[in-house]
Amino acid sequence: MRVNQFDATLTVDEVDHGTWDTKEGGATEADAPDPYRPGGMGPPESEGGDPVTGNLTMRKRFKDSGAAAKYVELVGKVGSGDAVVTMQPLDKAGQAFEGPLVWKGILIGCEPPEHDSNSTDVAMIQVTIQPEGHPTTS
Repeated sequence: MRVNQFDATLTVDEVDHGTWDTKEGGATEADAPDPYRPGGMGPPESEGGDPVTGNLTMRKRFKDSGAAAKYVELVGKVGSGDAVVTMQPLDKAGQAFEGPLVWKGILIGCEPPEHDSNSTDVAMIQVTIQPEGHPTTS
């Protein structure tokens, strides 16, 4: 499977914002302290830690008429909008299989496209979602 074989979508306050071009982050890691070193030169002991899921960042091309209005709508939801990110696996023919990975959380950031008169890069908007809990499969 390749990294481009997913359909990453975003919903904020039950409004579908469609498919996004990139999704980064969302890893779950333990917030663990350094290993404990007992006396007598004993081997280090790990105490483990609480699992924490990191923020997700999504980017989408800023291209169609209405893109500015959609961006402004998302900006109005920053800090309070209930966000759902899904990452649906796709087979080589682009058909969905299995269930998607799903993150639920709050929209905490929205960034407009960069501007550079000397660049030909595609203009992208970016959103950041802070997950509440861990990803699920439904």
